[in-house]
Amino acid sequence: MKHFFLIVFFIGIMNLSAQEWTNISPFPASGLKINGNFISEEEGWVSQGGSLVTDQVYHTEDGGESWEIVYSLEDSQEFFISLQMTDNQNGWATKRYNNDTSYLKTTDGGYSWEDMTEYMPYLNDISQCYFINHDIGFSEGYDSLTLANQIYKTIDGGYNWHLTETPTLYDPYSNLINYSVNKFFFLDENNGWAACSAFMGAGLSLSTSDGGESWEVGICVGGPDLFDIHFINPDYGGAVGYSWGGYVYITENNFQTILYSHADMHGLETICFQNDSTIWITGTSGTIYRSTDGGVTFETFQVTDASFHKIQFFG
Repeated sequence: MKHFFLIVFFIGIMNLSAQEWTNISPFPASGLKINGNFISEEEGWVSQGGSLVTDQVYHTEDGGESWEIVYSLEDSQEFFISLQMTDNQNGWATKRYNNDTSYLKTTDGGYSWEDMTEYMPYLNDISQCYFINHDIGFSEGYDSLTLANQIYKTIDGGYNWHLTETPTLYDPYSNLINYSVNKFFFLDENNGWAACSAFMGAGLSLSTSDGGESWEVGICVGGPDLFDIHFINPDYGGAVGYSWGGYVYITENNFQTILYSHADMHGLETICFQNDSTIWITGTSGTIYRSTDGGVTFETFQVTDASFHKIQFFG
């Protein structure tokens, strides 16, 4: 998996009169990553990860007009590396202390957190922990003996996990292909996808239609690292990534074939379908691109000095 030295996430809202994205973060501009998400157009949570800051969880109920600190890590050397709320009470976070990683769960809107590390599946380098709702979630890593990718699923809020069925892939010389998940996305409890990195800057996508019990390859190994994937129905969606340049793939049959592809943008790390025709993509370059024709073409919508790793739309 690739690691980025500078990733900043500014949660944005669309100002319909000025037609631009504006910074509503509670933090001053810096090179530190901001983690978090919104669960509606008004309510969201964010934290700013980094060993040089006092890591706190902020909550807004007015679309980012004002923010309240709901939680602070006690040790100044601890910091959050991920934060995801599934509803207004339940969420998960990952924190780092030196070389130790802990997995935390909240059931009261972020005011208190339970350490769930002891319940996590035994995996080397858990790279993703993603929840559909307060009960169903996924974690991903690799087996320490075979180095094969593994995805685990929980249906009881993270207390018990079981191994799902993932494809075993080999190169033309019969060598095992190691890959890792960069981003999970689920449309509902049954239909989900994963954007993955593989060897030497290559990537692939996975999909499931049985709630993540089994996974199959969509975009085959050989393209760029894929960093995000988004669908608005079980067939129509897209993925983005980059190796030497940025790549966009749009499909209308769950990547049995690729409807449109683009390779003329840079540093792409996130994609979001606002509706059937309007698609947004951006990433580490800070350039926000938009398509209004379902991915046939993309235009430069806005150029910023930030790096982005998530887009959300509500309506």
